[in-house]
Amino acid sequence: MDKNNRASKLVSDAMKGREIAKGELVHRLGYSNLNKGRRRLEDFLESGEADPAFIEKLSDALELRLEDISKAMEEDRKQKKLLQEKLEREAFKPYVFILTEETRPLQITMFALAGGVGVHKMFLLPDGLQEKPWQEQLKIVNDMSKECYRKKKGKVLLFGKITGYLYCPTYDSSYQVGLDGKTDGINHGHFYLPRSTASIS
Repeated sequence: MDKNNRASKLVSDAMKGREIAKGELVHRLGYSNLNKGRRRLEDFLESGEADPAFIEKLSDALELRLEDISKAMEEDRKQKKLLQEKLEREAFKPYVFILTEETRPLQITMFALAGGVGVHKMFLLPDGLQEKPWQEQLKIVNDMSKECYRKKKGKVLLFGKITGYLYCPTYDSSYQVGLDGKTDGINHGHFYLPRSTASIS
């Protein structure tokens, strides 16, 4: 069990206080397939996450208020989000995101298997670029963008024509840059990179 999960701890403490073992709790949850029920319970105790129907059954089985479990789960999500942001800030490197005529790939799975966003829709910039004068930053971004455009022949796999670029010098900033190299200088804030994943069964 993750000791940082409030929801998991709330349920675990209730089990101990009422002297209810996992096997008995699975019975109370109404599972006829005990192995499946035990897996669901252990998954919850490890992650602090489960679907609403399971949480409602858990609330009834342990005589816990549903709102208390829900509140603990929401707090856990907030903490996980803050931790994720902290890690992303620490790992951040300046980059350019390539804007295209299509905002979603025509075939998501194929795009992910071909390398996804990291390979086809962005490129990293030199460390410390954001510390240089603004015009010098733009020149380097434009030079690298033109080279990117040349190599890709003006198109991105499954996204169509390149329409511009998004320059992200810091975690909290992003600026649109046209194919002509011009920008309005407006900071659009943090840019959430789209994630592309695929699984093969």
